[in-house]
Amino acid sequence: MRKNHTQKILLGSAGAILLVALLIQPVIAMSSGDMDWVATITNLFTRVHDQDEKIAGLQQQILDLKILLEQTKNPPEIIQTEETQDPIITPEPPVEEEKPADPKPEPAVTLKLTVTTVDQGLKLSWTKETDPTLRGYKVVVSESNPTPSYPDDGYLKWITDPNETSIVIDNSLRYNGGDIEGYLKADTLYYFTITYLYESDKKTTETVTKATPADLNVPVLSQPVDPETLILNVEILDSALRLNWTKEPSETLMGYKVVISESNPTPSYPDDGYLRWITDRDENSILIDQPENYNGGDIESTLKPDTTYYFAITYLYEDHKVTTAPVMVLTPSTLPQNP
Repeated sequence: MRKNHTQKILLGSAGAILLVALLIQPVIAMSSGDMDWVATITNLFTRVHDQDEKIAGLQQQILDLKILLEQTKNPPEIIQTEETQDPIITPEPPVEEEKPADPKPEPAVTLKLTVTTVDQGLKLSWTKETDPTLRGYKVVVSESNPTPSYPDDGYLKWITDPNETSIVIDNSLRYNGGDIEGYLKADTLYYFTITYLYESDKKTTETVTKATPADLNVPVLSQPVDPETLILNVEILDSALRLNWTKEPSETLMGYKVVISESNPTPSYPDDGYLRWITDRDENSILIDQPENYNGGDIESTLKPDTTYYFAITYLYEDHKVTTAPVMVLTPSTLPQNP
């Protein structure tokens, strides 16, 4: 196929030369008659031959290029060995735990008090408080204040058990403070409330108005003793002191407090402490002949010898207290002291 193609090119080239010769023949005829036609034709064929070789070389280059292109389209398989790498582990995103829905807040406790009549008394019942900061309940009563509360109106009982939510008022307890003198009166209208005491707060129920029953037991209050009828004597003995005072036979007497002060000329219990607490109503004398620690007041420990003190006796009753007139005494210089 390549040979035929070359022959066609050569014939074409010869034909082209003849054509050129025919075209330039008139021109040659008009020129000088000395021109060597054989040489000229020979030269032309030589050039045509040279051109054929060049064309053949170009055709070979084109063939080589085609082969190269074929190889480029279908390159030999190259086997590459990939290096083994540790697999990349993508950490899974943390799973967020679903938070439980906030519990519904407990409804606020409605503080309520009820008062009912029972046999010879009144029963008070109130709402139980579950708040852990509750310290206790104060049972409050007033005869004149329609909205009583603790501490302004005193209290009947201080209840620290949160589960104890009722009380019977039968005058077995004496009232503390407020406008009630000792005990509730029979057939009398009173105002009742409960004050809830918390660690940092307090709340009081709404008031309940109720009359005490006519058959309510009312203890008889003892009449206050005239302090001028109570006499204290202090006898100075050798290295000792003896105290004697008026005996009080009243059944409401709880006992005697022996009171001493170094700086207060009118000492009394509880402000000035006490040396002894005597609960026997028939015991109305003591002997101070040994070192004895004082409780409270301005005396740090025991009585000092050769020192001036003020002595008194406080009579404690269920509903009041009375103190004797003071006695000033200079203790003996030989009064015993702690070793």
